[in-house]
Amino acid sequence: MINRITPNILESVDGNQIFVFDTDEYGYNGSYYAMKAGKFGAKIGTGFGLQGNSFGIPFRDSNLQILSKELLQIWIWVFITFAKEHPELIFKVPTLGLEYYKIEEIAPLFKDAISVKNIHLPVEFWDILNKD
Repeated sequence: MINRITPNILESVDGNQIFVFDTDEYGYNGSYYAMKAGKFGAKIGTGFGLQGNSFGIPFRDSNLQILSKELLQIWIWVFITFAKEHPELIFKVPTLGLEYYKIEEIAPLFKDAISVKNIHLPVEFWDILNKD
């Protein structure tokens, strides 16, 4: 875990690093992290997946309604599966989704990422995940 922490402020990504951000299913990209991801290659109109040096995970549906935790868990699982299939990339996950859910609700959704060496999480997520 020590080497797998995403800093609170991530101003750049290098080469194989990927900035993970929250978006909606249509790629409206109105969240703080989504707007920041624009400088890393995120594209309006692309809701999920790899976009340049960024990767979108929907937290809202096409009507901009907050996704249920059950549906969000599916999107996160697909992201984790993608990361496993691309060990050459390093995924930097910030404290995303906090405008929709409490951190205590979001962090556990990333529990399957604990064993995925190329997924870096914020220290706040690690603190919660390491309690279990």
